[in-house]
Amino acid sequence: MRNSSVGLWAVLAMAICLVGIPVSHAENMDQVLNDHTPSQTVAPTEAAQPAPTVATASGTASTNAAWAAIMNRLTNIFNRLTNIMARLKKILDDRAEAAEEAKKKATPNPNPGGSNPSVPAPAAGAKGAKALHSWLQNAGLSGEKLRVAYAVGMAESGGNPRAFNGNANTGDKSYGLFQINMIGSLGPARLKQYNLKSYDDLFDPMTNIRVMIKMSNNCTNWQPWSAYKNGSYRKFYNSYPPK
Repeated sequence: MRNSSVGLWAVLAMAICLVGIPVSHAENMDQVLNDHTPSQTVAPTEAAQPAPTVATASGTASTNAAWAAIMNRLTNIFNRLTNIMARLKKILDDRAEAAEEAKKKATPNPNPGGSNPSVPAPAAGAKGAKALHSWLQNAGLSGEKLRVAYAVGMAESGGNPRAFNGNANTGDKSYGLFQINMIGSLGPARLKQYNLKSYDDLFDPMTNIRVMIKMSNNCTNWQPWSAYKNGSYRKFYNSYPPK
């Protein structure tokens, strides 16, 4: 603005000289011009507003990665706990099954060699299919165990409680319904094992069945009987029950 005033002053001074305006009056023109020089209008400045805080892309990515790592670790822990629980369950199930098997072996039959009041015992001297079937029922057998035991007994002795095979050449000294073999060292060992007083005890049908139940592990293992191994019992199994 000062340069503009100087230029105006020079013009005014020339005009004064030309028209004869007193210099004292003209000197005040600069002040007048200054007083009337329009000032620049400046709009009031709005108060500065704080810039909103915005998470940077790198910060967001870092946070997401941290959460992903935490979730991955928690997932791994959960999977490990699940595997541990599955292994513990299997151990407990195996122990329960073993305990049940031990209990069954300790008590092979709820009433071995006893009587079942609902099934009448055969008359003295009875023998054959129906008599064998009744004795087995009287000992407490039923269902599939009864059917297999009946078939093996019929194949071994024909249902005759007095059956005996003393053929040493074939390794036999077998007694009763299920032909319990007492040859050689088997005899003394089985007398003691099954609490028998003599071999003749095996001619009693209920005693013979009691020993059979224990030898077969409650009618679950028939391998000691040749009639089962060679399949001859199947004829009686397929024609069950006796008529």
